[in-house]
Amino acid sequence: MADVRANRAFLARAVTYLAGECGVRQFLDIGTGLPTAGNTHHVAQSVAPQSRVVYVDNDPVVLLHARALLTSAQQGATAYVDADLRDTGTPATSGPRPWPR
Repeated sequence: MADVRANRAFLARAVTYLAGECGVRQFLDIGTGLPTAGNTHHVAQSVAPQSRVVYVDNDPVVLLHARALLTSAQQGATAYVDADLRDTGTPATSGPRPWPR
C-alpha cells in the first residue's frame, strides 16, 4: 500500500509541476488503472483548468469505471482510449482527441 501512495504522490507532484511551472496543457496517461482520488486530470485541471488529458488502457473494467467516474473541468477535456501500450500506433490513431491534431 505504501508503494501505491508513493506512486500517487509522485503523479501529483509531477503533474502539478508540469502544469504549473512548465505550462504543459496536454497529458497522456498510459496504463491508467482503476480511477481513484487524484487522477491526472484532477491534478492538472486544478492547476490549469483548460488542461486536456487522454487516458489509455486496455482493461475493459478500467474503461467502464473511467467512463462512469472521470469527468473533466468545464474548460478542459478528458478522453479515454481502449488501447494496449504495446500497440504503439493505436493511441495516436484511434479514439477521441481532446486537442487539435
